[in-house]
Amino acid sequence: MVERAGKWREPDYSPSVYPPFACGSGYVVPRALHLWLASNSHLLHPFQGEDVSMGIWLSPLAPERLQDSRWQCFKMCEDTMFSMPDLTPAEIMTRWQNRLHCGSPCSFCTKPPSIL
Repeated sequence: MVERAGKWREPDYSPSVYPPFACGSGYVVPRALHLWLASNSHLLHPFQGEDVSMGIWLSPLAPERLQDSRWQCFKMCEDTMFSMPDLTPAEIMTRWQNRLHCGSPCSFCTKPPSIL
């Protein structure tokens, strides 16, 4: 359903329902599509979110969407995740440091693990 008020307000898309769009904080698209999007970006209207925009822009192509839970839709930390949405720069640094020093972006450790 298209929100008409609040944080996710969409004033420019007139239908009441969005076309299907990928959930997550990353996308994998074929190179040709990536190049087309980049070279035509000046023609593509940005809607309220990049995920919604991609869904609207690609809807005429009826793409096959494969949802992989490792592309996080919500701010939940899992060791196997590819990405996590809505992180502040400080949170990104913390997750990265946790990964480097603790072996997991979700763990908090006081010192780096020993090298074997």
